[in-house]
Amino acid sequence: MRKTRLVRRFMLLALAVCLAEGCSSRDKYPVHGKVTKADGQPVGNVVVEFASVQGIHSAVARTKEDGSYALSTDGKEDGAPPGAYRVRLISADEEPDYIEPEDEFAGVRRAKPQPVPLKYQNFDTSEMQFVVHESDENQFDIVLSGRASK
Repeated sequence: MRKTRLVRRFMLLALAVCLAEGCSSRDKYPVHGKVTKADGQPVGNVVVEFASVQGIHSAVARTKEDGSYALSTDGKEDGAPPGAYRVRLISADEEPDYIEPEDEFAGVRRAKPQPVPLKYQNFDTSEMQFVVHESDENQFDIVLSGRASK
């Protein structure tokens, strides 16, 4: 009888802690979406970066040719912790961000066209912010307005 009461007390204590702290054992939730231009064309080969507003977490993804992405934090497409995130997009192209002149004596480098308008390449100017919820349905589609840089 005494043992049963002890077990019951322990279970009630565990339940109280669980309710106070949250019972979920998951710390990341799937986040996916699609990046397109205003005309509906997909934007592939772009890095989508989510940075926690509190500066604690970040998650990244690279868009596929169809513009789709799925965020990764610690593993492949494992999602992101819940919370508010600022978002930016940058070119995933590993080539230099300039074009060498055809004439080596011209001495003028031209900026390489970027697939993402400049305003989306910075957290402060992108004006994009999303909230990741404790849910398996965190879909954030991004439509780029404006011109890509030339």
